[in-house]
Amino acid sequence: MSEGNDSKSQKTNNCLWQFSKSVFMVPLAYVLSFGPVYSTTHALFGISSCGPVLKLYSPVIWLTEFTIFETVFSYYMMLWIWGWGSLIAS
Repeated sequence: MSEGNDSKSQKTNNCLWQFSKSVFMVPLAYVLSFGPVYSTTHALFGISSCGPVLKLYSPVIWLTEFTIFETVFSYYMMLWIWGWGSLIAS
């Protein structure tokens, strides 16, 4: 009887672990996707078409302007804009 309880407990722990990873990974993917989305839009369509992208990522922009992540995220964006953006534009 205890083997069934252990298996059920293990499944519950596994589900909780998967859920907690998802809660962490989805926002991280959203933040990190700003670099490639912005640089691709800027390179292909110009600065005037980046308005919707900036609205979509306004929480990320706020995060970089008003928290300690400004320097790190600035370097991340430079990497995407200078690297990927220049590759697409040429």
